[in-house]
Amino acid sequence: MKIFLQTLIIVSIFTQGCEVKKNGINHFSSLADTLIIRTEKQKDRGPFLSSHVPINFEAMTQETMKDFIFPSGISQIKAIHLYADYADEEPNYVDIISGILNDEEIFIVDENNNNDFRDDSVRTIKKLRRDSPEGLVKCKYLISDGREIVEDSSWIQIREDHNTLWLGFKEHLTADTPG
Repeated sequence: MKIFLQTLIIVSIFTQGCEVKKNGINHFSSLADTLIIRTEKQKDRGPFLSSHVPINFEAMTQETMKDFIFPSGISQIKAIHLYADYADEEPNYVDIISGILNDEEIFIVDENNNNDFRDDSVRTIKKLRRDSPEGLVKCKYLISDGREIVEDSSWIQIREDHNTLWLGFKEHLTADTPG
């Protein structure tokens, strides 16, 4: 009888802490449970279709032009300011200009986010398919991580299709799972 009671107590102790999974779904026992997944940004669209939006470059005023340094020889300069972070109180942008250089329509992305387009590559606007990996431009920008403003980067693509300029974001995230 004594052995039976000891066994019953031991089994009760072990089974009391166990919890049954309901419907095979993971169940966390506390609101403080946190799953941290470290990701790494990758170039190109990955397993999903990349998003493209039509864009229109706007003529720059003398007031906005004084904030930037441009390479010489470009005429009809227009610009677009892409919001990099909608959540931050002070907006941060990726700046892109277009214009005419040697009778060709060109664009320049401020790749290093320093408001100086002279140290960035001049690119011609090309007709490209939506899924083309050609013409990707890596650009840096500032973004809030919830605590502070940090530098981040992404790959974008500007292409022409059916007489419309398109801006594509070409990135995806990957994560390694522990061994």
